[in-house]
Amino acid sequence: MDGEKLESFVRAAFASAGVPGAVLHVVDCAGTRVTVEHGDLTAHDPVTLGSTSKSLAATLLMLLVEEGRVALDDSVRRHLPDVNLPPETTLLDLARHVSGLTSDARPARLSRTRSGSFRYANQNYNLLGAALAEAAGRDYATLFTERVLRPLRMTRSWCPPRRPVAPGYSSLFGLRLRRKPFDAGPRSWVQGASGAVVATAQDAGRYLTMLLRGGLAGDRRLLAADSVERMLNDVVPADGSPAVAGPLGDRGEYGLGWVRKRCRGQRVHLHVGKVPGGTSVFVLLPEAGLGFVLLANICDFFVATPLMEECAEGVIRLLLGDESAPPASRSGARLRQAAVNGGCAAFLALSGLGWVGLVPGGVAVAVAYHALLPICLLVGLRRAAGAPWPWLLRFAPDVAGALVVGCASMLAAGAVRLVAG
Repeated sequence: MDGEKLESFVRAAFASAGVPGAVLHVVDCAGTRVTVEHGDLTAHDPVTLGSTSKSLAATLLMLLVEEGRVALDDSVRRHLPDVNLPPETTLLDLARHVSGLTSDARPARLSRTRSGSFRYANQNYNLLGAALAEAAGRDYATLFTERVLRPLRMTRSWCPPRRPVAPGYSSLFGLRLRRKPFDAGPRSWVQGASGAVVATAQDAGRYLTMLLRGGLAGDRRLLAADSVERMLNDVVPADGSPAVAGPLGDRGEYGLGWVRKRCRGQRVHLHVGKVPGGTSVFVLLPEAGLGFVLLANICDFFVATPLMEECAEGVIRLLLGDESAPPASRSGARLRQAAVNGGCAAFLALSGLGWVGLVPGGVAVAVAYHALLPICLLVGLRRAAGAPWPWLLRFAPDVAGALVVGCASMLAAGAVRLVAG
């Protein structure tokens, strides 16, 4: 590993993304190898992880499996008898996202059909966390802290709702907004097991080192080597899923809280986390004996966060000896932001045509413009994003807000036109 070249690449990528703060923390079986800090974030500052929390939840699952408190083939309803799921749905189904739950499923809206095929949903891990807590007889935050954070000496990390999530930033047309902590309680779409764990880069590195060592944490064994192997390699096909897309493309397989891909003939295990106020990437390269965590204290869904994913892919390639990793573009964030702002402005201009009588055609065109188009856009974005509307407005307040305002304008102008006759 060429540490100097790696650091130069990462610093350029962080600057190009325009993030307020970011950290790359590379580890091996002995601990820290390289740390690169940028802006107002250090390796000791906490960031809300987002979906990389799922790999930590899977670790807790395997701990309780080893103790005999739960089994992977346990029916979910054995531990949560009132949950609205088929009796054949198992804890393993939840961990691998094959329960049939939809991506925007919430506690009050669960599926009655087990699909057996991959379909990523936060609610899988919300339910998994609740089942583990029920089996252990304590709340998830307490259980997770006692069984995962403390043994790994992750002393600057925590699991809500015992403490709120860490603050961070989002973007509104390129302007940074300080995000207030969101609710991560039992009614939330994002909970501790699915995406609300708060960690520092240094603490997350200790977790990755434990996995690289086959379950050893310092001089004691936290997990059996077989459990680590199953987390990483007991996988289901997940090609094409937005949850798999990101570093190294959209082809991959999903294990227990980890996505498995390949690069230069080697297995790459990774997961990306995106949550209001934070972006994270966990990566394990077991054949190279390396892993890394990348954290940023912003979730800018269309600009900075994709650039952080590109940075993570570049780091993977450099760590695996690929010297062809492209340099970060200095204008990357500016170009992306210009495209976002231009697209939003164009749509808002289009949505205003109905108020000034510039919509051509007869009744069919008017119905399409004032009703069908806005309804299809609102429904289509929600389905494509796989998130409830309140979370869409948190993740992408500019794009989602422009869409809501524009569609409301089209519908309102149509209603006025209809009343006016």
